[in-house]
Amino acid sequence: MSDHSAPSCSRRGVLAGVAAGALPVGLARAAPASVRPTVATWNAYIGVELDRLFEARSLEDVRTIAGDLLDTARSHPYEARAGAIADALVAADADVVALQEAALVRTSPTTGSGERTETVVDLLEAVVSALDERGRSYEVAASSVTTDVSLPADAESGLVDLHLTDRVALLTAADAEVQSTEGGTYDERLRLPVPGTDRTVALERGYCRAALRFDGAAFTAVSTHLESASAPTRRQQAEELLDVLPGDGPVVVGADLNSGPGTTTTAHDTVTASLTDVHAELRPDSEGYTCCQPSSLRNDSSRLASRVDAVLTRDTSGLGAVERLGADPDDRVDATVDGESVAVWPSDHAGVAATVELSAPTATAQPARSDTDTATGTPAGTATPTDTARPTASTTARTKPTSGAGTGFGALAALLGVVAGASVRGRE
Repeated sequence: MSDHSAPSCSRRGVLAGVAAGALPVGLARAAPASVRPTVATWNAYIGVELDRLFEARSLEDVRTIAGDLLDTARSHPYEARAGAIADALVAADADVVALQEAALVRTSPTTGSGERTETVVDLLEAVVSALDERGRSYEVAASSVTTDVSLPADAESGLVDLHLTDRVALLTAADAEVQSTEGGTYDERLRLPVPGTDRTVALERGYCRAALRFDGAAFTAVSTHLESASAPTRRQQAEELLDVLPGDGPVVVGADLNSGPGTTTTAHDTVTASLTDVHAELRPDSEGYTCCQPSSLRNDSSRLASRVDAVLTRDTSGLGAVERLGADPDDRVDATVDGESVAVWPSDHAGVAATVELSAPTATAQPARSDTDTATGTPAGTATPTDTARPTASTTARTKPTSGAGTGFGALAALLGVVAGASVRGRE
């Protein structure tokens, strides 16, 4: 890859260099008592153009478009993309991986039985399996369901419910000890009115975190994904993110902020008032854009135009290196789609990998909440209509994303009200 802040060498090799008194150019000299884990973050991308649902004007339109999306998902090169993501993570020698949009796509009958008869893709499982195939064993240390929605879809077999589940997750390598985990959704969420009713539908975002011990050093790792369709909502969620971090000890956050250089920066400014953006610190003169490739992923040259994905730190001893993953045309992977051989990007986002320095040994990072708590105090992850929710100025619905984000779950947010309203009218 061509966008490295330091030579593409193993972090284990860096440690050996430290011991020998020699370091690659661009890496800060570490104290003998330090350890240097690498934390990567990546939005894995659901892989279908959810913004096509903007065309829906009726329940019949919803069914037709959702059916087309289902067909697209069934033929999408998820396996090839997961392999490309895994290749980049292995090359970066990542010890901890924060994933966003680790989507689960399923179908079930419309009989109301709730039986999920088909898993179209489980991106979290696909990435973990691809890493395992490459000789790198990772544990899913923590994950949180954020938004979970269902749409009626016309399939070849007839009408089915298409279930789209958004998740954030943390993967840890075998030499990282997981001491405790926590996850939840943010109180602030985008609320959209259901046309023709007095109800609203909520789109939830959230986080997961794990207290880890790595080579004798303790730190807290976090994965989070902030709202893409409303800047005020995104800013409030950024403040909540800071609130759910532990009170002391080293923290490393892998985030899709949907905010940063090249687009709106309010949420990015909010978190970087307390956290260090590793890329901005180490490469202040580099754009380092991470978002977004076109949804087809087949473009030859990169179209990344904003930096919304970041590794953020607090109370670490130092910073080692930072690099983008999957941002170079050479990172594309060959795949077969509907019998056609194509080259696709690993995701519509680039990943980010950063090496941080921790003092060892250090006290165990203590969770700020119990493992059973969530940020909301309610079950996480289901977007459901409510008669009592009160839209506020900070949760005004947008019809298009207001950040530089791509066509992932954020685009779906603006459609939930339309779909819910069409569904209500179709059953009356």
